[in-house]
Amino acid sequence: MDKNIIIVLVSQQTIQNVLFIKEFVKSNDDHILLISTKGMKEKEEWIKNSLNIQNKYHSIIVDEYDNKDILQKLKEFDIHEYKNKYINITGGTKLMSIETYDFFKSIENCHIYYITRGNEYKKIFPIEEENTYNFKCSVSIKEYFKAYGFESKESGLLEIDKEYTYDFLEKFLENDRYHIIQELQRKRGVNNLKKVNISEVNGLGKFLSDIAFPLKNEGIISKKEIEYLTGGWFEEYVYYTLKDANIVQDTDILCGVSKKNGQSDNEFDIVILKENQLHIIECKTYICNNDKSSLPLDTIYKLDSIQKELGLFAKPYIITLNKAHEIKEAHKKRAGQYGIKILTIENIVEGNLINNIFPNAPQSL
Repeated sequence: MDKNIIIVLVSQQTIQNVLFIKEFVKSNDDHILLISTKGMKEKEEWIKNSLNIQNKYHSIIVDEYDNKDILQKLKEFDIHEYKNKYINITGGTKLMSIETYDFFKSIENCHIYYITRGNEYKKIFPIEEENTYNFKCSVSIKEYFKAYGFESKESGLLEIDKEYTYDFLEKFLENDRYHIIQELQRKRGVNNLKKVNISEVNGLGKFLSDIAFPLKNEGIISKKEIEYLTGGWFEEYVYYTLKDANIVQDTDILCGVSKKNGQSDNEFDIVILKENQLHIIECKTYICNNDKSSLPLDTIYKLDSIQKELGLFAKPYIITLNKAHEIKEAHKKRAGQYGIKILTIENIVEGNLINNIFPNAPQSL
C-alpha cells in the first residue's frame, strides 16, 4: 500500500502542527516527519501527546540558523519512499521555512502549505487558483491544552439552578449590597473556612432573604454557596449565556478550567473553542473597586501571560459588571495593547455580549 508523509516544522505554535497532521493523516500507514531543533524537543512530545495516534514518527534535528545544515539533513532523509508529501512550513525559523520550501518544491508529489490564521490554511505549492481552505478536522479543549504541554481539568458548576442564576443578575444589581458580599469573602478568607454562620456577617441574613437564595442549611452558608455569591454566579451567568446561544457544541465550552504542568498552574473562568480558536474569558463582578486598585492591571497581566502560553491565536476577554466609563482609559489602552477585549455591564444588558465575542456568528447549530 502506498504511504504518505506529513512534514511539519516544530516551533512554539504547536497547535498549528497538531491541526495540520490531523488534517492530512488518512491512515495508520502514513508517517509523520518533525523537522525540529535542539530547543524544540519538548514541543515534539507535546504534539505527539495531543495527537495520541499510532502513526510512525521521524525527527530531524537541524541548526535553525545554518542553511547548509538544514539542507544536508533534509537530503539525508529518504523522502522518495513516500507517494505524497504534505508539508506545513508555518513553523520554525524563516530560514527553516525557506530551505524546506526550496528543497521540496523540486520533488514529485509534494504539496506545500502555510497556515494563515486559526482555522485557515493556504496551498502555496503547486500554485492553484483556489488555494485557501478551512480545516475540516477539529481539536478538543483537552487536546488544545496538551498541544501546549498542559493537562486540563474542569472544576464544574456550583450546584445552583440555572434559572436562578439568570435571575440573579437583576437581584444583584437591584440590591446594591456588594459590601456584604465583600465582608462575607473576607470572613471566609481569614481562616479558609468551609462554612460561615450567617449571623456573623452583618446584614447577610436579610440580603439572602431579599434575593431568595436557596440555602441548603438554615443559618449556615457553605463554601460553595460563598463561592457562588462572591463571583461564581457571574461566571456561571456568562457561561450559560454563551452556552445557550448554541454557537458551539456543549463540549467546546467549559466553566472553571484549570491548566497544570510542572511549572505553571492557572484557572480560567470560561474557555471556549470555536473553529479551533481558543477564547479565554475572565469574569470580574467589579474589576474597578476601591478595595483593590491593582485588580485591572493584575487581570490584564494574567491574561497576557496565559495567552503567550496558549498560542498566538488565543483570544482573551475580561467581562465585568462595571460600567464602561468606570474603567480608566489607561487600563483600556493597556488591555488593547495585549489584544484583550473588555466587555462591561452595557454589553450584558443590551444583549450584545455574544456578538462582541463572536461577531456575525449564527446562534444555532
